Amino acid sequence: MSRNRKTPDTPMVTQKTHLVNPELLFDALPMPAIVLGADNKIIKINTFAEKITGLVNRDIQGQDWHKLFQSTVVPDGFDQFLVKVRKETGTPQRIVIDFGITPGSDLRFVEWTGQGIENGDILLIGNPSAPNLPSPEIVAQEKKIQEYEKLFNDAIEALFIFNPDSLQILNVNESTCRLYGYSREEIIGSSMTKISPDEPLLCQSIHKVMILNVPCMIEAEHLTKSGETLWVSIQASKTRYKDQPAVLAFVRDETARRSAEERLKNSEKRYRLIFENAPFGILHFDYEGTVLACNPRLVEILGSSQDLIVGQNLIIRLENQGVRDAVLKALAGKSATYVGPYQSVTGKNLVQVSAVFESVRSNSGEFLGGFGLIQDTTAEKSFEAERNLLVRAIAQTSESVIITDPAGDVIYVNPAFEKVTGYTRKEVIGENPRVLKSGIQSKEFYENLWSVLTSGETWAGHFFNRRKNGKIYEEEAAITPVLDENGVTTHYIAVKRDISNQVEMEAQLKQAQKMESVGRLAGGIAHDFNNLLTPIIGYAEMLHLKAEKDPAFANGTSRILQAAERARSLTNQLLAFGRKQLLEMKNNDLNEVLEKFIQQLKVSIPENIKIEWIPDPDIPLVRIDAQQIEQVLMNMASNAQDALENGGTLTLRVQRTQLDQSFVENRPEVKPGDYILLSIKDTGPGMDLITQSKIFEPFFTTKERGRGRGLGLATA
Repeated sequence: MSRNRKTPDTPMVTQKTHLVNPELLFDALPMPAIVLGADNKIIKINTFAEKITGLVNRDIQGQDWHKLFQSTVVPDGFDQFLVKVRKETGTPQRIVIDFGITPGSDLRFVEWTGQGIENGDILLIGNPSAPNLPSPEIVAQEKKIQEYEKLFNDAIEALFIFNPDSLQILNVNESTCRLYGYSREEIIGSSMTKISPDEPLLCQSIHKVMILNVPCMIEAEHLTKSGETLWVSIQASKTRYKDQPAVLAFVRDETARRSAEERLKNSEKRYRLIFENAPFGILHFDYEGTVLACNPRLVEILGSSQDLIVGQNLIIRLENQGVRDAVLKALAGKSATYVGPYQSVTGKNLVQVSAVFESVRSNSGEFLGGFGLIQDTTAEKSFEAERNLLVRAIAQTSESVIITDPAGDVIYVNPAFEKVTGYTRKEVIGENPRVLKSGIQSKEFYENLWSVLTSGETWAGHFFNRRKNGKIYEEEAAITPVLDENGVTTHYIAVKRDISNQVEMEAQLKQAQKMESVGRLAGGIAHDFNNLLTPIIGYAEMLHLKAEKDPAFANGTSRILQAAERARSLTNQLLAFGRKQLLEMKNNDLNEVLEKFIQQLKVSIPENIKIEWIPDPDIPLVRIDAQQIEQVLMNMASNAQDALENGGTLTLRVQRTQLDQSFVENRPEVKPGDYILLSIKDTGPGMDLITQSKIFEPFFTTKERGRGRGLGLATA
């Protein structure tokens, strides 16, 4: 007999017979029951659920749970409800949502109980008649409240609800918290004066809203949590909050706009100040050319008044064609300028102006008119004319003008400087005036010059400078430091005059006066001496005739006659020097005079001196005293002979020449024109400058005592 064999009447059989089929129990429940799978798909619904939904179990199986609800909107919170059911498997969860009883019927609230079973499946059992379920009206009202609170919290503007009596803040939205920097917990329950310190303005607004029942709009200063000031616009109206009278305030941050308005206002104020106080005239005109405004400076420039200028039509009233054309160009949308004289038809002043006219357009490009900026340049023109006169005067003056920087480097020279020195402006700009130094003046001279200049004083004196061609010249100069408003030297200006010719002429005048005095003295002495020589020579000749028979006596008388002749020759030179002799002026061929003289000269000079003669056969006759010419040439040849002790060449030349103005400048007795040049030169060692300066002085000689009288070149 088997141990496990069981008969029908065993207790096990009896127990199984009394078990209730779960499927039958699920289907027999007197309330809707639904089984959802782990994917929230419908596994099955019971008969009661089919009845109230109109759905068929076999058709709904595998569908999403949304199919159970008549509302097209998925019930809020149902997804979270299902998640919570699965999470809290051992604890039933409940939710109340709307649920359609039959297709097309009104919605009804049902309390659902959810219980996790196995494999993530959920059993949902509904209780349409659960106690304390709200009525549809209450639910609808609460839903509206929820929607209102959502709108309240999501609003962009900051929203306040506060008690009109206590000013206690009852509610705020998130925008309020962000704007003022408070959390909801910090601000709800506090007073409105916490953020709105102007309590009188606040109370006035509340009175208007609550008593007069009129919405109120104001602007006020509010404070944030950090103490920052906000400019806000507030729109307040009467409302109820939790069945109590309240004030609803919409607050908008106007700080940026207010700041922009302040900036604009300040900008307009600044522009008005600029307009009123500008140092130049400003004229504003409309698109027809009618003057809308002008500033005080324009009134001053024109010598008119604002009443006379404003309202004038520029196109009609302007008489100055240049200004009128400029205004017309501005009205055509172009820039235009006018520079020149102007006198307003409403003013008395004739002024020099520089004017600019421009068109004005709005941001959208609409043409609004134009404006003019007028500068009175009368003073500048006068200054410019004065400056140009000064520049021309400096450029055209015969004195050299040099301007240097404080270091002494040249920044300007005038044309006279170029003419005097031979240096061009390009060559000396940036250089130091020391390029003109001749080396004649000492280091101490220049140290004294700079000592005077650096003390701020004017230095005046003479320079011996060297031209570019190497020639020395003398100039009279005055150098003055140019000081700025602080007394600091910014430049030096030197005005210099070449006095070389003047000095030379003065020297010539002194020499001429000296020679004239010496000449008169020499002439007088020579005349008296000549009178003394006449009887001496006469009696000596008589004695010589009588002494011919006595050779010894004749030798003595011969020596007396020779000495007397030399004395007469000296006397004649003195007479010539004193210009006391009579001249026999005749037309002569200078070539012939020179050839005759050269024949005599060859006899009297040593053989080691070569005579070179260069005639000019085409020269015309000249009016001269041939004897005096021969005397001058003999004196000069004699002087050359002394310089050619070791031999050399003596050259005589006759040629045509032309004397220009530059040659005769310092020789007032000579006029420009064609001349015959008679020159004599030798190949001797030459003379130093000191000797050259004295060679024509009477009685000056470089020869040993007794060898020369110093009258040869002086007579020449």
